[in-house]
Amino acid sequence: MIRKIFGSVAFCLSVLLLTSQAMAERINVAGWKGGSYNSKSTGRFSHCVVSAKYKRGDRLLLSINRKYIFSLGIADSRWNLRKGSKYSVTLRVDRRQRFKRTAIAVSSRQLVIRINDRATFFRMVKSGKTLWIDANGLNRGYSLRGTSRALNATLRCVKRKLRYASSGSSGSFDEPRSNDRPRVRNPVPDGETTTRRKTFASLPKKSQPRKARGVSNEKAMIYTINLLSDAGISGYKLLENNPFKAAGYQVAWRYSKGRRGALATFKNRKQDFVDTQTAKLLGDDAKTCKGQFASGFRKSDSSKAWSGRRLFTVCSNSANGNDFTIHYSIGLQPSGIATIVATHLNREGLDNPGPGGDDSEQIDQAIYQSTVFRKIGK
Repeated sequence: MIRKIFGSVAFCLSVLLLTSQAMAERINVAGWKGGSYNSKSTGRFSHCVVSAKYKRGDRLLLSINRKYIFSLGIADSRWNLRKGSKYSVTLRVDRRQRFKRTAIAVSSRQLVIRINDRATFFRMVKSGKTLWIDANGLNRGYSLRGTSRALNATLRCVKRKLRYASSGSSGSFDEPRSNDRPRVRNPVPDGETTTRRKTFASLPKKSQPRKARGVSNEKAMIYTINLLSDAGISGYKLLENNPFKAAGYQVAWRYSKGRRGALATFKNRKQDFVDTQTAKLLGDDAKTCKGQFASGFRKSDSSKAWSGRRLFTVCSNSANGNDFTIHYSIGLQPSGIATIVATHLNREGLDNPGPGGDDSEQIDQAIYQSTVFRKIGK
């Protein structure tokens, strides 16, 4: 059981990433304490971190740096590690899957473990009860009580510091890596039409004429319901007023606050549709973004029976407030019928990820891998 931290956590926090100096912003939530740190060498913002002390005397640290990379730290005054040494560790939350990682001793008393697949592990930590760490010959369990609030506070800390750095510095700063997602916001309310400029990429030929659609709106609605059911997604609400209609999407729905989905179908698409549409989506989103833009690919398939691709775009620290994160699944049948499903998040949605954390990437993956998605228009 986590108990309150006594005294300063500056020693453990500064050791975590080696380049830290005085803490600029403080975090104190749910038994976790910490804050933001700047680099000694550059003076720029480095990372935000929280720490909790356990009854047996060790500490667990959760850190997110300016590239949105998530790291775990373990500090124990009883250790006598060789600085710079590497140790094989196994991580597990409750009875879920095991993660094998490498820990680096940043001092004689502390190990740091970098988590590359942040989306999956981050969600597990926020929703789990106990984190088991097998490291340096010890198998220890850490209560995760309060970690959801602590990690949300840490993410907000990173977001604020990067925003301040953007407005107060003439130089550029690091963009989030392709598999990481900063917390973003889109001011357009869910399910409402608005004259405010949309931050959703346009599909081929805005306001698609009816003859260009792969299936009718009625069939698209049926496909959407079957698709989400086949992907194991529930709790969504179809939107009567489609906020993405002008961009070519035939059906739109709401997952939760700040999180929406949309589907569009097309006919008579050429074999290079997946590539050309990928370039268009990335180009349109990059042009729309008035801040930092990042994008990446997750999975592609190509065969005589079907071809498809997953990709995503991120716009953060936008000057006009139109920040967004969008996951796309694209599919093309040999007949020329094509489908695009988009999962759209704004800052409001990511600031309120729910008890299981942000699962938008998992939603997009489930849609892409579903049988219905690969048979639309077949």
